[in-house]
Amino acid sequence: MNTKDLREELNEVKGMIQDVNNQVSELREIIRRAFNSDEKLPVSQHYEHPWYTHIRKGSLDDRVSEPTKE
Repeated sequence: MNTKDLREELNEVKGMIQDVNNQVSELREIIRRAFNSDEKLPVSQHYEHPWYTHIRKGSLDDRVSEPTKE
C-alpha cells in the first residue's frame, strides 16, 4: 500500500466513525425525548433463534419418547 491508499482508507474509516457518532446522537435524542414524555421507545420485535424456540416448545421431548414396538 502506498501513502495515497492509506489516506483513502483512513478517510473511509473516519467516515464510518462519523456515521456511528451520528447514530449514537440520534439514539440519545430519542431516549431523552422518551424519558421526558410518555412516548414509547421504538423497539424492534424480539428475535429468538429457532433452536431456542424448539427447546422452549419441548420438541426435544419427541426424541426421548417411548421406544416404538417392533
